[in-house]
Amino acid sequence: MTTLFRSFTVNSVRQLKKVRLFKDFVFEHPDYIEFDSLNEIIITHHTKDHCYRVWCMNSYAPLFTVTDPRMQDLRTCKGHVALIARQCSTLYVTYVDIQSRKVRPYPEHTHQ
Repeated sequence: MTTLFRSFTVNSVRQLKKVRLFKDFVFEHPDYIEFDSLNEIIITHHTKDHCYRVWCMNSYAPLFTVTDPRMQDLRTCKGHVALIARQCSTLYVTYVDIQSRKVRPYPEHTHQ
């Protein structure tokens, strides 16, 4: 399997104000891009819109967008995306199935 990487030198990134990586997404500091090879997705975070975008790694097609100013983080595990938000002292976690895009409730833990 061949993996292709796009790379930028630190000096070239410092000189750029905007870098166009996707058709409808302009990457500006402090935005970021995360590559998840396990799920074959790319996650972009756009701070101005308070949104996370999830893209197909193979086609660069957008899969879904999550927009919520309370969102603090987005994490991935096999087949799912965990959306993490905090309100006051409470942490909320919601799971989204990557394939079906359905929201799944947090699984209850059973104690034995």
